[in-house]
Amino acid sequence: MSFTSRDDFLARVENRLAPPAAQLGRVTRTDFDLNPEFRPKPLPDLRPAAVLVGLQDRGDDFGVLFTERPTTMPTHAGQVAFPGGKIDAADKSAADAA
Repeated sequence: MSFTSRDDFLARVENRLAPPAAQLGRVTRTDFDLNPEFRPKPLPDLRPAAVLVGLQDRGDDFGVLFTERPTTMPTHAGQVAFPGGKIDAADKSAADAA
């Protein structure tokens, strides 16, 4: 996907961050979508999670912030990912979890 301008990009982001109420709370994608050859049987219960897409404003474009997960993690070890993860009971909101 390409954007015609910085303002076009920001408008599209703002629109996507405010989905219609009917879509709130409905899981439509999971990280298994990115690994079609790997499907656990049966698919485990999904846990609520949140990620942060950090953008660095470079004037004419944006940089994106990623993290590298430690190799000692029990799942997704060593993967490059957005910051964030499982929403814990202590988190006040999804934004806090991210």
